[in-house]
Amino acid sequence: MKKKTSSSSRFKQEMSEMIDILELNDVQKRFMKSRWLDQLTWLSSRAKYSQTWYYRLRMMTIVGGVIIPALVSLNINDSKLRESLVWLTFGLSQAVAISAAVEEFFHYGEGWQFLHSIHQYVILAQNPIYLNRSYFAFIEQEKVLSI
Repeated sequence: MKKKTSSSSRFKQEMSEMIDILELNDVQKRFMKSRWLDQLTWLSSRAKYSQTWYYRLRMMTIVGGVIIPALVSLNINDSKLRESLVWLTFGLSQAVAISAAVEEFFHYGEGWQFLHSIHQYVILAQNPIYLNRSYFAFIEQEKVLSI
């Protein structure tokens, strides 16, 4: 049975293979794998982590915010059922308040969007610079111009 690999490890493997076929010396390839690819993988995993928590907390807030008014508006004559409903409503309202507070404190939504935008910038803007070798030529040119 084939082992299931995560998308981040698959992405890292694919990018590593792309780096290997570039016309770069071993030091430059090692630099790209140890710094650029490592940072890119970290950004991707942190963005996914923040996105997951943002969606969980927001969904709890939204769904709970819709259910609570419905529970409050119920008019039940059975005292045991009414008491259970009161405690259910109280518990759900606390869960909604806590999820909103945690999301506000940790800013998972803003963190996810920020990390995702940096990740996309690195892939779309910086990757071509690295991969077409002009980055290393640019560094050499900067050294010459600074003299």
